[in-house]
Amino acid sequence: MALYGVNAYKSNTYYTSLLSGNNYNRNNKFNASNSTSDLLSLMKRVDQVRSRSYQKNMIEEYRKVFSGESEIGSLENEQSLSKNAGKLNASASALATATNSNINDRDGLKKSVQTFIDDYNSTIDSLKKSNSVDALKKGLAMTNTSKAYARALSRAGIQVGSDNKLTLNEENFNEATDGALRSLFNGSYSFANKTAEKASGISRSAALKAQLTYNSQGMLDYSTKVSLNSMFSELI
Repeated sequence: MALYGVNAYKSNTYYTSLLSGNNYNRNNKFNASNSTSDLLSLMKRVDQVRSRSYQKNMIEEYRKVFSGESEIGSLENEQSLSKNAGKLNASASALATATNSNINDRDGLKKSVQTFIDDYNSTIDSLKKSNSVDALKKGLAMTNTSKAYARALSRAGIQVGSDNKLTLNEENFNEATDGALRSLFNGSYSFANKTAEKASGISRSAALKAQLTYNSQGMLDYSTKVSLNSMFSELI
């Protein structure tokens, strides 16, 4: 059985050890004490990962990256994040599949890039209000990718701000070479495609969070039961 999400690697290691031949002694007899010890260790780790305090600490750390706001975790916030990230996925995917004629149409490309930037920044704003560990984790990966491409983006007139948002300098964009633009916005290995993939993941994670049961005040009902996969990555 495979586990996914927060600290899944360690949990999987426990399971692998528990179910492998490591629990047999030299006479090839099952060592119940070792098995019990491993199982207890796994259960303790599972309880830690599932605990509210553990999840809260993780969310607080991720929130620092996005300068998160105090009111987070509402149904509307998660739905908004899912929608905005979905729009970002669409605009980024459109850039990634652009043809050479699209790249050469500088005015048309500039409009597409501006739409992409607007969707990107809206996603950043929505991440500030999210309570989804998975979405925040994927959002952090997205912003780290943008920072890694900062120099290449600047050659296309796009700046990565300290608030993780993108801005377009139209004059510098118009002066950028076709090659610089093509490397950023065309192909499966481009910045646009990588952003599209991460935005798709953010959208799915936020949608999953929104599917959890909320009470009449719009806050999480902690009696909600979710699948084992979600159990290790989302606040229960």
